[in-house]
Amino acid sequence: MKAKLQQNKLSTELLYHSLDSINDCITITDLNDKLIYVNETFEKVYGYSRNEIIGKNVDILRKPNEYDPKILAKDIYPGWKGKLYNVKKDGTIFLIELKTNIIKDEKGNFIGAIGVAKDLTTELENKRKLDRVEDKYNTLFDELKDAVFESTPEGKMIEINPAGLELFGYKNNEELSVADIANELYFDPADRDKFKSELEKKGYVKDYEIKIKNKNKEVLTVLETAFAVYDSEGKIEAYRGILRDITVEKMQKQRLEEYVNEIANGHKKLYQSESELKETNAAKDKLFAIIAHDLRSPFTSLIGLTEFMIDDIDEMEKGEIVDFATKISESSKHILNLIENLLQWSRLQSDKIEHEKDRFDIKDMISEVTEILTNNANVKNIEIKFQSDKSYYVLGDRNMIFSTIQNLITNAIKFTHIGGQINIYLKEIEGFIEVTIEDNGVGMDAVTLSNLFRIDVHNTTFGTNEEKGSGLGLILCKEFVEKNGGTIRAESELDIGSKFIFTIPKA
Repeated sequence: MKAKLQQNKLSTELLYHSLDSINDCITITDLNDKLIYVNETFEKVYGYSRNEIIGKNVDILRKPNEYDPKILAKDIYPGWKGKLYNVKKDGTIFLIELKTNIIKDEKGNFIGAIGVAKDLTTELENKRKLDRVEDKYNTLFDELKDAVFESTPEGKMIEINPAGLELFGYKNNEELSVADIANELYFDPADRDKFKSELEKKGYVKDYEIKIKNKNKEVLTVLETAFAVYDSEGKIEAYRGILRDITVEKMQKQRLEEYVNEIANGHKKLYQSESELKETNAAKDKLFAIIAHDLRSPFTSLIGLTEFMIDDIDEMEKGEIVDFATKISESSKHILNLIENLLQWSRLQSDKIEHEKDRFDIKDMISEVTEILTNNANVKNIEIKFQSDKSYYVLGDRNMIFSTIQNLITNAIKFTHIGGQINIYLKEIEGFIEVTIEDNGVGMDAVTLSNLFRIDVHNTTFGTNEEKGSGLGLILCKEFVEKNGGTIRAESELDIGSKFIFTIPKA
């Protein structure tokens, strides 16, 4: 998990480095419109450091009395684009072009928004200069990096600047003028009719995205801004416009969105992993506290008994010594059982228990376990009933399944009254073999039942004959069964009895 966290951290740092290299102002906001990331360009343009702006509401950047709710990406889909005035840290009001997009997780849930803002101060100044130097139009036309064109409604190119010729891959205007725009320049000829319909309906289009193809059949994505030119009778005689190649920009935007989604998802997974780790550690701490408490009692008993024997053994009768030795043996066995269960559990957590799946007949295994535990059952005059007319082959680890069956039958004996009965059933259900171990013992209330398989709850209790348990047996059963692809559950009624049902994949 540590390696995974380091990998996520490295990916995040690489992404932030990439975002810092972008010339536009990048912001990422959370569900409450609070800024959670800004890039270096933002710091330079707005004058805020990251420490000053992170955690602030995005409203701090907006011009007073110019609040447009449409720019909240969470209220629309897939985002918003437009121009508005923003305020720098020093109070300077300036115009930006803002593009916002929502960020969703893998389930489609809205988790934030990304904004890309471009400072239009320079562009506005350039526009004012252009208005004052119309006589330089031809120079600008030739030097403009975007394609500037004039075409007929019928689909022939009248004039296009050098950038346009380069975009479409033609040598000169004469060569391009004979091309059919719809069939030779549009990737999909039907898009030409859609474009004409939009343009003639409104008289203009702005940032109309279309796919074109050049002379070499390469597909490009452009934004077209154009307007209709009318004659003296009000009829359209030409279209004039600009084509901006956004092929590379679109690819970069897609990559940026992918990176942002990775950051958002990585952050979410990191938070979940951290929470799960805290919960697991808390549960383990509580378990160790419980185990320490359970170990203290038998050790105290052992120390007390042995000290008493050391002090008074010369005065003790043989029967008293046997009684003391019996109690010492019981305490030692209880400690050994607890330590063995704890070692098994810790080895499971660190994946040190070998897990080898094998095909075997679980009916034979149950018969073997019941034979081993017959003496335990006879002590309390408990009858164990198990009959099966056929074999049931399963696929799992023999040792883990054996330990599970032994644990559950031992528990049933422990909580069944003298003269009681334990029934064991087998049945096939949807690709699994289901094993049921049922007793008519003391049963459990709803609270005890709900806490049975929890590591952070102390579940050990005395049996009907004062038998002690480790408190880890059912936890181990759950771990063993789930390691083998099965499930385990319990049903119980107080003073009536309990059922423990687990499944193992059928072989």
